[in-house]
Amino acid sequence: MTTQINIKNDSGQNIVGILEKKSSNGTLGEKLVIICHGSAGHKNYLFQEKLAKELSFDNFRFDFRGNGESDGILKFSNFQEDVEDIDTVVKYLEKEFGYKLYAAIGHSKGSVAILKYACYVNRNISHVINISARYNMAAGLSLVENSAFDSLKEQGYFYQNNKIRGEIIRMKVTKEDLHDFINYDMSFVHKMPDTTSVLTCHGIMDEIVSVKDATIFANLIPNHTLKLLPGVNHNYSNKHNELIKIIINYFSNKSQSKRFNEKYLYVNSISRYIFIDGVKNFRDLGGYQCDLGSREENGIQNFIRERFIFRSGNLLSITDDGITTLRKLNVQKIFDLRSNPEVNKLGIKNIEGMTRVHAPVFNEDDYRPEALFERWKLYTRGTEGYSQAYMVILEEGKRAYYKIFKHILEYPTQPFVVHCTAGKDRTGIFAMLLLKLLGVNDDIISREYELTHVNSRVTDPKEIKLYIKLTNNYFDEEEIKETLSARYEFMTTSLQKFQNHYKSVDNYLFQCGFTKKEIEAIKYNLVMSNNIKNSKLNQNDNMC
Repeated sequence: MTTQINIKNDSGQNIVGILEKKSSNGTLGEKLVIICHGSAGHKNYLFQEKLAKELSFDNFRFDFRGNGESDGILKFSNFQEDVEDIDTVVKYLEKEFGYKLYAAIGHSKGSVAILKYACYVNRNISHVINISARYNMAAGLSLVENSAFDSLKEQGYFYQNNKIRGEIIRMKVTKEDLHDFINYDMSFVHKMPDTTSVLTCHGIMDEIVSVKDATIFANLIPNHTLKLLPGVNHNYSNKHNELIKIIINYFSNKSQSKRFNEKYLYVNSISRYIFIDGVKNFRDLGGYQCDLGSREENGIQNFIRERFIFRSGNLLSITDDGITTLRKLNVQKIFDLRSNPEVNKLGIKNIEGMTRVHAPVFNEDDYRPEALFERWKLYTRGTEGYSQAYMVILEEGKRAYYKIFKHILEYPTQPFVVHCTAGKDRTGIFAMLLLKLLGVNDDIISREYELTHVNSRVTDPKEIKLYIKLTNNYFDEEEIKETLSARYEFMTTSLQKFQNHYKSVDNYLFQCGFTKKEIEAIKYNLVMSNNIKNSKLNQNDNMC
């Protein structure tokens, strides 16, 4: 569905754009991509329209002020005005449609604007696609003709001719414009949040912007992927399909999952995954960057403490070697989220020197055969079923999750493990609450959840039979495999439902029984800044 929308900016000018909706579903909480054209371009310029059609996400492409159908005068170096137009567009679409900005795509000058926006706006943007942006602005002088410099000397300005939709449009360029352009400092890109994944695409035969600029972006931006296209010029002439294919592949679940695994495999050079002999799905929940309400200044960033909170599957088969590793991690407590019927059927594993805290999410009635069947049946219904099941866990699990967060409040120097049976659903919801409380990007939360599916998929026939037994043979092997999956989209949909119902994790914890002061103390105990890592509250000398 394609809809033209006019949006007024702060100067009273109409910004004209086109919203591409991919489904008839509502837009509240849905992901949004914005597409920004280059200098003297427009919303349907070059590859933009085709890209908008092929993206799987709702997207909005628009004309900057002075371009295309938007009001205003075409200008040469109005970078800040471009950033302001992006901000206007995003705020409007979030307010009127309920979208959440997911990605920003820009070409050339439009990419300069989205890079600046992403570095300074106080929000999480999961992805930025930088297509042929200039880093070294002064190098642009080489494109100015000698006659233009003569005109600058004589009258203080020159006219630059731009061919747009078959017409020649003249743009006035003054001495001030040229000065502002060549002195525009792009070094701000090093401030790009680590949580924003940036893809830079650049043609090796670019005749407008040197390919060296792409390599500078690659070196300065912390979370970056570089794609150089042989034989491709600045406007990607006859190569639009090739560029679009790269972008579509970049957004694919397989590609994103691979990048996430590579980036977050280690926490400060120590493995996120720890081999605990006899235990599946054991990993550290620390190291993710936090956003606690404002963009950090002076290069100081906040992160979740590492080697403090671990998640895993059940510990029933842990070996002596596994216990030795837990001791090296200085684990003090083990929170068991399993219900009494599960414990009675499967047993427990007491480990000397570690306190087991039984914190069942579900009570005995919830494990009656009828109740169990209804709940597990939700897991066979895909994304919607999973999100419904997780809302039940959130409501039923308040007492259980209270116990864990109470430990964080009262014992911030005592590392602990949280597990259920598979370490996927009840444990996964705790991990979601923890990360979201600290402002971790929803996309990262969903990828962290997916790690269970990517790295700990249940394939062992014996383990599958165990779950068939737990459900009193209500489900066959294939249905059990579906209930044990942990796909990215299960968590993204659940996060939307959580946001709509509880509004925030602060509010959820308030419902659990915490005061505002206690919630702030919990956050403090969970976070460390990058300038004091390895000192704040971290008592673990034996890092595994």
